[in-house]
Amino acid sequence: MTSATSVLRRPDRRLPSEVTSFVGRRRELAEVRRSLNGARLVTLTGIGGVGKTRLALHAAAGLRAAFPDGVWLAELGDLPDPDALADKIAAVFGLPADAGHPLAALTAFLADKRLLLVLDNCEHVLNACAALADRLLSTVAGLRVLATSRQPLELPGERTLPVGALAVPGPGGASRPGTLEQYDGIALFVDRARAIQPGFTLNERNYDLVVEVCRRLDGIPLAIELTAARLRSFSLAQLLDRLEDRYSLLTTGNRGAPKRQQTLQALMDWSYQLCTPEERTLWARLSVFTGGFELAAAEAVSGTGFDGTTIVDALAGLVDKSVVARTETDGRTRFWMLETIRRYGMDRLTEAGERDEVRRRHRDWFKDLVATAEAEWVGPNQVAWHRRFAAEGPNLRLALDYCLNEDGGQQDALEFATSLCVHGRGCTSLAEGRRWLDRVLAQVPEPTSARANALWVNGWLALLQGDCPAARVLLDEARALAQRLGDAPAMAYVVQFSALADLFDGEFAAAVDGFADAMRRHEEVGNPNGLRASALQRVMARCFAGDAVAAAAIKRTRMVLRPTPSPVTGAYLSWCDAIERFIRRDRGDASGPAMQALRIGADAGEQWLVALSMETLAWLAADAGEHLRAARLLGAAEAARQAIGTKLSGLAYLRKHHEVSERVARSVLGDAAFEAGYREGARMSESQAISFAAPGKPARQAPGRAARGDSALTTRELEIADLVARGLSNQEIADALVIARRTAETHVGHILAKLGFSARAQIAAWTSEHRPSAGR
Repeated sequence: MTSATSVLRRPDRRLPSEVTSFVGRRRELAEVRRSLNGARLVTLTGIGGVGKTRLALHAAAGLRAAFPDGVWLAELGDLPDPDALADKIAAVFGLPADAGHPLAALTAFLADKRLLLVLDNCEHVLNACAALADRLLSTVAGLRVLATSRQPLELPGERTLPVGALAVPGPGGASRPGTLEQYDGIALFVDRARAIQPGFTLNERNYDLVVEVCRRLDGIPLAIELTAARLRSFSLAQLLDRLEDRYSLLTTGNRGAPKRQQTLQALMDWSYQLCTPEERTLWARLSVFTGGFELAAAEAVSGTGFDGTTIVDALAGLVDKSVVARTETDGRTRFWMLETIRRYGMDRLTEAGERDEVRRRHRDWFKDLVATAEAEWVGPNQVAWHRRFAAEGPNLRLALDYCLNEDGGQQDALEFATSLCVHGRGCTSLAEGRRWLDRVLAQVPEPTSARANALWVNGWLALLQGDCPAARVLLDEARALAQRLGDAPAMAYVVQFSALADLFDGEFAAAVDGFADAMRRHEEVGNPNGLRASALQRVMARCFAGDAVAAAAIKRTRMVLRPTPSPVTGAYLSWCDAIERFIRRDRGDASGPAMQALRIGADAGEQWLVALSMETLAWLAADAGEHLRAARLLGAAEAARQAIGTKLSGLAYLRKHHEVSERVARSVLGDAAFEAGYREGARMSESQAISFAAPGKPARQAPGRAARGDSALTTRELEIADLVARGLSNQEIADALVIARRTAETHVGHILAKLGFSARAQIAAWTSEHRPSAGR
């Protein structure tokens, strides 16, 4: 028999060698090492397949030098009996199997050692692991424990590190192959794909497919590795098509791995079996949510077997076991599941025969939510409702889809879709809202008041898209139906949005008269919300018309709105104030109300107002001679319009001022510098654009020199200009800044365009003149 002492001297008995390369996780590795420096028990938690074991082993291997007596691994995944845990750990150190009292023998053996013990896969013997770790840590001063588990051991002094999925680009996140491998999920897929196809590389043809595959897999490392292995049999496009049924596709893995890690199904089965019966039932029922949920919604769909206490306990258990994640934003707690986990739960829900019943409860909850929002929309909670609708967009779509396809309540679907598009603008974009309304209008042709309302709402969304011809067709059909039915409330809205069409077409006098008619009609039917909205839109028409009474109308309308203060409505009025000042050339005082409208619109998620305010600030910048600033703001405004699916070409009331501002800025900057500034503004995030739009950022530029100062270049571009001045090539710049050569080339091109140069030598001369300290 080999002695324990000799075992301690043999590193081959401690940690397994890595067969495949370890990819990414630099931040997590550093955090594990920092945590073990300050805590004696560190537990990595996370759902199965997320890479806890691999992270723990890689981190432990890097810590060998810190532990004179070594780093040791106890693999517990296949341990059948919690009572055998002490024997299992004793065997790791080569202690005799017949010790009789393994825990006592273990503590005596470790008493004078300084080592790290990795306890891998503790979840199914959690209580036994907690008791053993507590005993060892309290008696062995030189011991550190690194555990992996679905949930914490919950011991005093334990430091818990949640292990999340690998990073993958979000929608619109990465657009070129050269930028993708900075995402660990993409890097892992590429690494494993090369093991199957040695010549595999990201390129213009496949990078969209790779990104979408990794997104669909939620960045779960095991799922990514199993999918990459399927490249032996399928193309990327075929893999993507088959991921809808991922549990059937991902059935071939590493035959040397534990059985629970050889297929995605086995992995989820393992996690499911670790849950209590109540947790399993709740997991399945919560799978009807998409995009997350709040506690009240979970209570509404949980149904039989759950009350206020049991659902909280079961939900807390699912959070502890890493099945459900928890976040908090603006004081509201929200829960969510990875799509892979949610789909597994939906399969269990279908097996239990509960899918339709739980989907109905889901639909009823969100129909009630929309009705509540409608009642509270005009008032102080308007911003909160905007944010909530944005968060619940996926669930609202799912509920509406259920109404249309599975419930048979198509009149309900018509009313639901109409209310949703009034308040949620279709949840993500104007185009989506129109698609929903087109769909329900096609399915529910009966001449009812609900149809008349859906028609005018669809016409309103078409107006916001800049599609006035389509809007007028829809509004005309709504007018005819409202007249036929004698529906005065619907007719008031038809008149209101027909006047809005006049405003958008630049027919300001007709718009003022039309809004006055709509105000009268809303008042007659007792609709204060419609009356306020028409009054606000009448002010807009007066402002663009340059009406001498516009300023007084703004003040009167503000008084009308004051009894029921609504932040978003008030912000639109601030934008009207900015327009009125701009039209009468009181430009210095116009930027304040425009910025106020911009900030409130962004805070509320009112993207149409964000686009309007950004556009107005661009006009003000051009009029003030800040031409590069104007170019950037025009680009940011266009990006905001594109985000909601609207086109300037259909908005005559904005187009004239836009064209004047662009023409003036181009004439001063030149086409190349204008386009560079415009593109830079379009690439800004919303928060960056708002910060840039604030008055005084940047300082006013003198005509003819707008593209010749440091403010023309970003911080990164200034850095690259300095390197060009030192004589570095594009490849040398890329190496110095750890970026792709193509990225360096793009930056140099932008610098040349912004400064109006054609050669790198000109950049060097400019740097010497304007930044003499650079490069010293």
